[in-house]
Amino acid sequence: EEEEKERREKDAELSRAEFHEACREEQQVVEQWLKRNMRDLLKSEATSTPKDPHAPPELVRNSQPSFRRASKEDLRVLSMLMVLSHFEEG
Repeated sequence: EEEEKERREKDAELSRAEFHEACREEQQVVEQWLKRNMRDLLKSEATSTPKDPHAPPELVRNSQPSFRRASKEDLRVLSMLMVLSHFEEG
């Protein structure tokens, strides 16, 4: 009975380690996706032109506030949250 308990504990430990490793891998994928999309947003924001060419520039700038640039730590934490809170349907 004691051996069975030890075997179950080892199996549980192994499956927890596999789960953590899978989460870390998925987190890296999500973090890369976030970086790529943030880079695209920054590019599009830099090259965007106002919709009304006759609008005063101070109104155009104020009407479309830029988003806060995310730090590496922000992206890491956000990717961790996305991975942990994602559930398959069903």
